[in-house]
Amino acid sequence: MLLKSIGVILFIIGLIIRYIIARNRFNRRMVTGVELFKSYNRFLIIRILEKFGRLIAFILILAGIFFFIMGIFENIHHASIARIDVSGKLPPFRRQLG
Repeated sequence: MLLKSIGVILFIIGLIIRYIIARNRFNRRMVTGVELFKSYNRFLIIRILEKFGRLIAFILILAGIFFFIMGIFENIHHASIARIDVSGKLPPFRRQLG
């Protein structure tokens, strides 16, 4: 359950970062579709930070999906362990001959 929660939180944080970057890029655009910067240095810094931010967001989204899937497999694993008897024997259909 904890892994699924962490996965969802990381996924949502990644999406929020991507949304903020896209919104800021949209707000910098003029009517003609050209982005407007105050100076060339500001252009370079903002572009580098946006690329780094998009990379971090991508990693967070992938990590969120990974943790969510691991949480699902963890639940499946715990459900299969719960079928084992208290004595440690497997159910009759899984006993080995010998």
